[in-house]
Amino acid sequence: MEKPNTYLAIDLEPDVRDVGGIEPLHITVTPPARIEEIQISCVIEGLHTELSGTGEFEVRGGDIDYFGPHKDPVKVRKMKLSEQLQSVHDKAIRVMHEADPTIDMTYAGDNYQPHSTYQHGKGVAENEKILVSKLTLFRKFGAEWLRIAQIGLRSDDETAS
Repeated sequence: MEKPNTYLAIDLEPDVRDVGGIEPLHITVTPPARIEEIQISCVIEGLHTELSGTGEFEVRGGDIDYFGPHKDPVKVRKMKLSEQLQSVHDKAIRVMHEADPTIDMTYAGDNYQPHSTYQHGKGVAENEKILVSKLTLFRKFGAEWLRIAQIGLRSDDETAS
């Protein structure tokens, strides 16, 4: 059985209950990792341990760009990279890399390019400020997206849910 892709992201539509077959509007924190179901609880625990106490921080929309092949590029809004966002990415990528040593590190670490894709005409505006107090762990099974955990960033967030 193929392992589903697992992503850590800033969920921009947390009130949309059923994600289903539609990619949720989000800002990437880690590239996709292929993580076995048996490892998920350890990944959630590791993310909570590494990231709780980080505290809330702000991200801000940057320039528009297009990622992917020239024939069919995907419109994205790059996010301005802050020290806090880079630190969260670095800590999260270590946890995800432990669970999946084959994770694509092309755009990780010093090459991290935080961005949000446009979905159904919606996206982050240039210079829009977004307060981040938690991250969401998503799993993608085929075309089906599921939110499987929220990772709080404050030290008073008792557990990941």
